[in-house]
Amino acid sequence: GLRMVSAESGLGWVPFVLEALEFQMDEMMPNEKKKLQRRPTEYFREHFWVCYWFEQVAPKYLFDVIGVDRILFETDFPHPTTLYPNINERIESSLTQHTPAVRRRILQDNAVELYHLPLGS
Repeated sequence: GLRMVSAESGLGWVPFVLEALEFQMDEMMPNEKKKLQRRPTEYFREHFWVCYWFEQVAPKYLFDVIGVDRILFETDFPHPTTLYPNINERIESSLTQHTPAVRRRILQDNAVELYHLPLGS
């Protein structure tokens, strides 16, 4: 039931870290694999969520790699790097090529499910 959220770190690092963990597991621990029940990527997809706010490249290319059910959008308000007051423009530019279902998942559904939030009608 462990749930970990990486906030204020973006998405771009995730594919590299997962690929490195998979590589290291195969190269450095060939006999240790039997001690783990799953691969590093499987653990990530079950227990980790990541947030993004300013990135433009990662939302275009990495949603399928990371999994749209593991990504949240953040505004980073009230920090100096916040998107305020142009939040809607940033959301639109980073999600424009995605379907309404993917947009809803990133902007709402993932947070509702992760944090068990009530969803008003």
